[in-house]
Amino acid sequence: MNLLIAFLFFITFLEGTIISFDLVLVILISRSFIVHEKSNYYLAFFFGLLASLLLGYPSGLLSLVYLGAVQTSHIIKTTNLAVYWIVILPLTFFWLFLEQIILNFLNIANFNLMFIIIPTILALPVYFLIRFWEERFIVSKEIKLRMGK
Repeated sequence: MNLLIAFLFFITFLEGTIISFDLVLVILISRSFIVHEKSNYYLAFFFGLLASLLLGYPSGLLSLVYLGAVQTSHIIKTTNLAVYWIVILPLTFFWLFLEQIILNFLNIANFNLMFIIIPTILALPVYFLIRFWEERFIVSKEIKLRMGK
C-alpha cells in the first residue's frame, strides 16, 4: 500500500506539470475494479484533493469525480460483468468523459477528446499491471499459516 501511495504521489505531481491527462483516475478505477477495499475511497478522496490543489481546480471537484468512479467500479465488481476485464474500457471512458464535461461546463478547461482517448487506451495495461502486482506481491488476508501443535 505504501508503494501505491508513493506512486500515486509521483503520478499526481507529474499530472500537474508534464502529463496533461488524468492518469490518477485510471489507476484508481483499475485498482478498485481489482481490489474491493475501503482504502480505495480514502485514496480517491485524498488524491482528488491533491490533484485539485496542484491543477488549480476548485477544491473537492476531482475528489467527487474520483469517489464516483471508485463507487461505480465497486458496484460493477459485484455484478456478473466483473468477470470480463474489457469492462474497464467503457467505465474509464465514461468517467474521463464526465470529468471533461464538468471541467468544460465550469470553464476550467476546454473539452479535448485526446485527454479521453489516451487514458482509455492506457487503462488496459494499467489494469493488468495492477492485477499482476496485487496477485503476486500483496499477501491476501484470508491466507493463514498454521504452525504445528
